[in-house]
Amino acid sequence: MKKADNFDASKWLVENKITFQSRLNENKIESVDVDNDGEQITLSGDSGDYDGFIEDDGTVSFTVTNDEEDFNDQNWKSILGKNHVFVKVANAIPTKVEALGDYVMITVKASDLTSMNESKLNEDLTDSIAALPDFNTAMNREKSELIVGNYAVVRYDESGEGGENMYVVWDNTVNQDEIGSYDDVPEFESEDPAEVADFLKKNS
Repeated sequence: MKKADNFDASKWLVENKITFQSRLNENKIESVDVDNDGEQITLSGDSGDYDGFIEDDGTVSFTVTNDEEDFNDQNWKSILGKNHVFVKVANAIPTKVEALGDYVMITVKASDLTSMNESKLNEDLTDSIAALPDFNTAMNREKSELIVGNYAVVRYDESGEGGENMYVVWDNTVNQDEIGSYDDVPEFESEDPAEVADFLKKNS
């Protein structure tokens, strides 16, 4: 496997705003961000930010209060509105709801939120890796790589020359005093984009 000569890591960082953490914070609940630090989860959306600590049983609860409303199990969704974080979560995953008087509390399994994040991460990375153009023939080389954390992913298609169509992961922190210079041995390589995505998820 030959290594490309003209890597420009400084341009990658400008053109490719894809990092492991930013992907991790995305999820399948539209317009809702999920941040999980292992002890506390924060849900963020158009209606605000909501924090909840992960309990010993693996559940996490979030609460919103409004002294001017009288919530109950039948009206809480219509009062909060379809774009509220709680409504979006309840419509997406199994959710226990306690709506009474001036507050609404939702309780979900932390693993449900986390698994959604991981699924989205794998899906997005796999699709992005598979869509990479051949580095050797790309018209715009700055957009023919994918930066994920400390790694740079490049596709080399040498199948027309009797070789292989290979996705190669380079260490993006090696020899940074000489931009574009990488260790001769790649960190990982595979013909399967899903395997590359799995490597990045485990090592980023």
